Amino acid sequence: RQMCIRDRYMGYACGLKDQEKAAKTEFLNSIASSIKSIRAEGKRITGFMLVKGSYIIHFLESDSATIYEYLRKLQKDSKLPKTPYERINVLALNEEIAEDTFPDWEMDEVFQTGQVIPEGDRPDDQMLEKVWNVYSGFIKTGLKLKEKHRRDEKVSKQAWKELTSEISFGNDEISIMLSPKYMNIDDYLAIYESDLEIVLDDELAFPQPPRMSKILEYYDNGTFK
Repeated sequence: RQMCIRDRYMGYACGLKDQEKAAKTEFLNSIASSIKSIRAEGKRITGFMLVKGSYIIHFLESDSATIYEYLRKLQKDSKLPKTPYERINVLALNEEIAEDTFPDWEMDEVFQTGQVIPEGDRPDDQMLEKVWNVYSGFIKTGLKLKEKHRRDEKVSKQAWKELTSEISFGNDEISIMLSPKYMNIDDYLAIYESDLEIVLDDELAFPQPPRMSKILEYYDNGTFK
């Protein structure tokens, strides 16, 4: 039986293989097309995808079924013989959020300098803080865009670019976000699709099954604490 959690915010990070510029542009456009296809079916999906060199940080908002559908396609694409993906990590999940943060969906590509060095050992709290700073940057930017949308009814691409430029992260944060300490997409979907019992409020007993957000929080290097 499929577990159904009402996901609303979903953040994931991708490392990409080296590609020619034209191939990379075609690949990024295919992601935008997949979002448009979902919306053409009448489903609401919003957020922002930031591309920095060979890395992607994607913040998505929707109902659980739509996010699940999108992640299943992402996983399928990652298994193709000529997939552009090297690793996909699910960074964060917020459940049962009252309303969307972003007014629409957009993406932007920015220049990357320097080299991303694989993450070494460091205290977990430092890693969590760095990732949370990036994640909260998306939320704060989304709220600013939404407020502008309420005032102006439409937000131009230039306004998106100016406000999303406030989302700041460097090679250190990228290295952490793609660390094995964070759950990869295969493990995330394996848990999501597992046979978990749905417990009604009047049937609550202890210990209760953990929420997916807690599972992500305590996931550590392929094992659960």
